[in-house]
Amino acid sequence: MTLEWAAGANQPHVFKNDRVTAALQNSPGVASARDLYYKNGKTSGFFSFGAAGYYNSGNNPIAQFVGGFSYNISVVGDNLQFFITNVTSMHSLLLDATPNSWNPVVGIGSNMTQYYIFTEPIKK
Repeated sequence: MTLEWAAGANQPHVFKNDRVTAALQNSPGVASARDLYYKNGKTSGFFSFGAAGYYNSGNNPIAQFVGGFSYNISVVGDNLQFFITNVTSMHSLLLDATPNSWNPVVGIGSNMTQYYIFTEPIKK
């Protein structure tokens, strides 16, 4: 995906209950969203990434690529369903240090949206 984004092939991607979402499921950002759900019942929000997020992602390349994201959590049967939206951009590559207005609209380094959907059992 990194090469696609850099080349400007900004077609949206959808990942659902696969190896990519499994890697994201273990990221610090998803852990933060999960914790807020269990502690406060919060079902949506934004996880900000920045340099600390990059460091905390360790060697998880999916967490590093996704960076910051918005999320929604729903109860589906006995599971939580996470719907995560990420826009890869020059702003995110530079760890949110530049304005979004600097993102190219088309071509090399333009915005690329990804959707990550996964479920996990509700903790009892």
